[in-house]
Amino acid sequence: MKYTLWLNGHLLGETRLEHKNPVGSQRMGGLRPTAYGLELLPGLCGFLSAASALKKAMQTQGIDDPDKDLDRTMQLMETTLEGARFSELVKALSGLELREAGGDRAAFHTVIITDLRELAELSQSFDAEKEIADGVPRFVVSATPVNFQSMTWAVRGGTKMRVKMEPN
Repeated sequence: MKYTLWLNGHLLGETRLEHKNPVGSQRMGGLRPTAYGLELLPGLCGFLSAASALKKAMQTQGIDDPDKDLDRTMQLMETTLEGARFSELVKALSGLELREAGGDRAAFHTVIITDLRELAELSQSFDAEKEIADGVPRFVVSATPVNFQSMTWAVRGGTKMRVKMEPN
């Protein structure tokens, strides 16, 4: 199914979300951006890097469980560049909307856009410039259905980060 991606009433591009996570309900697909989307997308990317930097800042401050140390976590979010960048991205991404072919809002809870160049820097597993030149889309959309509660992913070096999601 084809979906369109919107931000504040402006079309950013389209995706098919053709890839399904085999162990969860998250979907992913390449994004074919509009000219307007190409202008905005770089500013909407960086979630993985921002989350990784925030996690490192939390570890430096001795925060092992943000839920158990909420006051220090909130202070870190409000007083550090890592916290500000993460908060800025989450706020920007909350304005994203996926719509189905008929124009109705699709039932996805969370939408994240990743620039494959960022992913290549994080993983150092492939040459992004070569892959993109060979036809792989530069931007990838990841969408999580409304019934999804949380996710955990490993960051380089074995560090894990868990993100809890609540309905808007």
